[in-house]
Amino acid sequence: MGDMADWQIENMLIPDNTENIVIQQEWAERQKEIIKRAKVNRKKEKKRLEEKEMNIDKEKQKEFERAAKPLIEFLRKNFHPHVAVIVDTCSVELLEGICSFVDPESPEDVCQKK
Repeated sequence: MGDMADWQIENMLIPDNTENIVIQQEWAERQKEIIKRAKVNRKKEKKRLEEKEMNIDKEKQKEFERAAKPLIEFLRKNFHPHVAVIVDTCSVELLEGICSFVDPESPEDVCQKK
């Protein structure tokens, strides 16, 4: 298990005044079911995250390009070349580059030289 939540569930105490073995067995079964659901939920969450990885096939790349072109055209028509946009899943930010410098001694695999 290794997870703190699992440890807490596995080590839940049955009340001392409970002497009925049937209640103890039901309690143990309940603990097992809680652990089982937690494992299933973790697996589902892991799968959901894996499905959203940055794997992009040719079809998605073309869709991305079709979505980006109107924004590029909007920038070209309305702003100067020193304007950039950052788009994420919940916002869009318009930026203006005032000053820029690319270190000529930077390794080419780290910095794209203009």
